[in-house]
Amino acid sequence: DVPAHIVKEAKVIFCVTPQIKKSLEKHYGHSHIIVVEHGAPEKVACEPKKIIQTPIKMIYAGSFNFRTRPELILKAYNALEPQVKSNLIIDFYGPSGYYYWLFLKPLLKQNVHFKGYVPFEKLQSILPEYNIGLTVNHADVAFPSKVFYYLNAGLPIFAITEHRGLIDFIHQHKVGLTSGLE
Repeated sequence: DVPAHIVKEAKVIFCVTPQIKKSLEKHYGHSHIIVVEHGAPEKVACEPKKIIQTPIKMIYAGSFNFRTRPELILKAYNALEPQVKSNLIIDFYGPSGYYYWLFLKPLLKQNVHFKGYVPFEKLQSILPEYNIGLTVNHADVAFPSKVFYYLNAGLPIFAITEHRGLIDFIHQHKVGLTSGLE
């Protein structure tokens, strides 16, 4: 909760969903609340490229923690039929902290690689080498900025998420597929 005096003094408040707007209006009585569509531009700047080659190269670039749970990608991969797995390559970019060692490293298999941390500038230059951008996140975390990095590189998105804004964005703009966390 934000202290009421701060909200009342604000000239305008931005939020990401109509539900949050209604809640803020009800709780604080503030009338100058604007919904910014999930922090996303009205129109996606690029068309995702069509996938015509195999193996299909997928990338996850970001943090590894209990909120992002990238190991769900590996659990889904490990459940695939062998002939499907042989046509997929998944590369993970991110820090090699305790979460990586405990939860990701034990699940790495053939065609699934940990590439380590790379600076943002280098990441931007390697994204076009991939066919699909991967993201995993919960409903209560911010809209992942990596989605826009992927889209700017022409990658369609595969999101494992319960984040309503992300699901709506991907489906509305037809830039990928989504799956629930389970």
